[in-house]
Amino acid sequence: WRVVMQHLADASNAMGSNSAQSVGQAREIAAAEVGEMIEAMECALPPTAMDLLALVQSHATTSGGKFAARQLLPLLKCVDLNDGAIRRGAMHLVAEQLRVAPSVDARGSSYACGGDGEWERALIEIARLVANGSTEFAGIILDAADSLQMLNTAESLTQALFIAGTLLEQTQKRLPSIAAEAVMDS
Repeated sequence: WRVVMQHLADASNAMGSNSAQSVGQAREIAAAEVGEMIEAMECALPPTAMDLLALVQSHATTSGGKFAARQLLPLLKCVDLNDGAIRRGAMHLVAEQLRVAPSVDARGSSYACGGDGEWERALIEIARLVANGSTEFAGIILDAADSLQMLNTAESLTQALFIAGTLLEQTQKRLPSIAAEAVMDS
C-alpha cells in the first residue's frame, strides 16, 4: 500500500511538471492523467490527514506496531501538511516517539538495542517537513535527546547520541547559533 501510494505521488508530481511544460492537447492529456492519479490516492488514503496521523499514532503506541507505523509514516508526505492541526499533531507524534526509552520487541528494536534506526530517521524526516524552521526542528530533536539522556542508561545515552547525530546529518546548512549552542550543551 505504501509503495503504491508513494509511486502515485511521485508519478503525479513528475507528470504535473511535464504537463506544465506541454502545450495544447498534450497538456490536457497530462493534466487528466495527473487528476486520475490524485483521485486514486485520495480514494486509497484515509479521508483526512488527521485520520492518517491517528492511524500512524495508533500503530506506533501498540506493542509490536512500530513496523506498521514505520510503513505508514512516509505517507504523511503524500497529504497536505499545511494545516496547523496536522502539523502540531505530527510534531507531537515525533516528540513523543523519540522520547520513548530504547527497547526490543518482536518486530524491531530501537537503534540503541540493535535496531536499524529507520524508525527514528523516519520520525526525524517528518519533523523536518512540519517544523516551522530549522530552530524548531533542532529544538524538537534535541529535547528528545535530552529526555533520553536523563534516563542515564547505556541504551538511552546511545539512543540520544544517535538522534542528535541524525539531526546533524539532516541539517543541510549551518545551524542557527541557538541550535548549535543546544547541541553543544547536550
